[in-house]
Amino acid sequence: MLLHVGGLEPRKGVFVIAATNRRDMIDAAMLRPGRLGKQLHIPLPASDNRAAVMSTLTRKTPLAAGLDVTQLAAGPRCEGFSGADLAALVREACMQALRSMPIPEGLPSAGDAPPVPVVSMEHFEAALETVFPSVTELDALECEGLRPPTTKI
Repeated sequence: MLLHVGGLEPRKGVFVIAATNRRDMIDAAMLRPGRLGKQLHIPLPASDNRAAVMSTLTRKTPLAAGLDVTQLAAGPRCEGFSGADLAALVREACMQALRSMPIPEGLPSAGDAPPVPVVSMEHFEAALETVFPSVTELDALECEGLRPPTTKI
């Protein structure tokens, strides 16, 4: 990668974008001028942003009547969740809804469509028992610059 990014030949119109949650693992050679020149920090989403992400993630999910998933996402139980963590929460809630469906006996006829599982707050509650924030509080503080980076021994 270094050969392509920092090569002798000019590359016009080529942009390299990289993402990581482990800044401490980036080789210093990648950060030299002319390679990965800009570093942007994108913090974990605030409560209103988590609500917007959850709304997008559940747009096509059959939710129980009256279930406000944006309120769940904006609340304290989803504090520290990234967008990927919220996606994992929705997936697990959907799996909980599937598991709670009764298993039909026999083979369905050609015209019978299987019932669509509806995701309820109970399913999200069960999902919250197994899905946790992937970024630790210490990692978040380090990224915010409030804690010195961990040094390697």
